[in-house]
Amino acid sequence: MNIFTALLLLVLGFVLLIKGADYFVDGASSVAKKFRIPSIIIGFTIVAIGIGATLVTRYISIMRPYTTSIMQIDRAFMVSPTKRD
Repeated sequence: MNIFTALLLLVLGFVLLIKGADYFVDGASSVAKKFRIPSIIIGFTIVAIGIGATLVTRYISIMRPYTTSIMQIDRAFMVSPTKRD
């Protein structure tokens, strides 16, 4: 992939991200107006979702190298229900 294609995809990603955020905020605002929820509550909720999403992504990326060892520990302690001594 050359630099032009990479930059084009980067700009396209930013445009789609901004447009998607606009749709999300507009949709949340219209739902809030239907249920007569104050706009400050919707603003706080959108900010909380944004912060939570970044934290979840970060924790998943941190735990990724450890997933195989966790799976191996789970398999070591698994007891088969068909084997009875």
